[in-house]
Amino acid sequence: MMFARTQKHIWRTVIAAFAMSVLAVPAAHASPSCSVTSHGAIADDSIDDTAAIQASLSSGCGVVSLPKGTYIVSDTLRVPSGGGIKGSGTLRQTADVVTILNADTVNGDSDITLDGFKIAKDFVNNSLADGLRLERVNGATVKGLEITGISARSGIELLRSSDFTITRNHLHGYSADQTGALADGDPISIDSIYVRLSSGGTVSHNRIEDMVGGPGLQSDGIFVTGDDVVVEYNVIRNVGEAVDVGAADNVTVRYNRATDISGWGLKIGNGSSNSVITRNYVERAQLAGIVVFNGASTIAGNGPTENIEVSFNTILNTGSQDKTTHAIPFIPRAGISLHGYLSAWAPVANSVVKNNVIIDTYRPHRMEYGIWEDLNNVDSTISNNVIIGAAKQQIRDDVTPWCTDSTCEEY
Repeated sequence: MMFARTQKHIWRTVIAAFAMSVLAVPAAHASPSCSVTSHGAIADDSIDDTAAIQASLSSGCGVVSLPKGTYIVSDTLRVPSGGGIKGSGTLRQTADVVTILNADTVNGDSDITLDGFKIAKDFVNNSLADGLRLERVNGATVKGLEITGISARSGIELLRSSDFTITRNHLHGYSADQTGALADGDPISIDSIYVRLSSGGTVSHNRIEDMVGGPGLQSDGIFVTGDDVVVEYNVIRNVGEAVDVGAADNVTVRYNRATDISGWGLKIGNGSSNSVITRNYVERAQLAGIVVFNGASTIAGNGPTENIEVSFNTILNTGSQDKTTHAIPFIPRAGISLHGYLSAWAPVANSVVKNNVIIDTYRPHRMEYGIWEDLNNVDSTISNNVIIGAAKQQIRDDVTPWCTDSTCEEY
């Protein structure tokens, strides 16, 4: 019996020693982490840190740390697969270039993390430089960034990417005053967040405010041209359009708050399909709280905008600005608009507008229609909406096209 107890004790000792030895061995295969300071970056001085930060990103450290303080950069930082930047520091971009780009935009990268820091670009009016752009990236997290100093392009752009999360970022103070098209020929790309030809991701809990574009330039808080995207819980204020969805399938726009919008609050069109705009709050959008439109000719290859549900939204005080002082005075002011535009274009088809609350509290009322629909709509279903305070008509279903081949009429 003594031998059995001794043997049991020996085995317990061996097992315990083995366990301790396993715990004591470092994780040799784990990705090491490092700070940009380990490669010579120094915060809050006048020395350019571009080379030091790039060396850190290229060293195989994975996601590198950016400690508190301001680091001067004067070129684009390239982030490889499995890499990224995390920390409370600020990248001050002194050149007129994209601040962050993934390493391989041709073949693509994967698993990139950008978390917690600030990009402060020196402002250049009408600049075409993004704050950051991730191109052909599978698996991207952009979280908790503040991005300022952007002019005529995007704070965050995802291009041809997939499986992404863009969350809890603060983008503000973007402006450009170019009239008409910009230098690269694109007239409508002043966006805080641009999900461009990208799919399978979420844009959530971001704060976007104060975007100002010149005549003929459109400013979007969030612009989505990709499939299977969820846009939710974002707070957007004082922009041209809060959320713009174009040529997309299976997009959900929900639980967003949009206020003081100079154009349409939430917008979907250009051949989009099978999407839902639900449970959003839109206040003081000047043209319409929500618009479903076609906006693309059949000649251009876009099909109809179809199977769009607009439900359970609250829309308050559309058209609060005097029409005569607005840049676009002739468009009907409505809580929800179904815009077919030109009859030569593919129609808006199978829209469902239900269970929305649409209110104008002004005296006299400034919202002309609760729901406005023109001729180039097919098989719309409008039901169970609460409309209070329409100056002209609660629901108007026009029997003529809103636009002829040459002009758009006032209603």
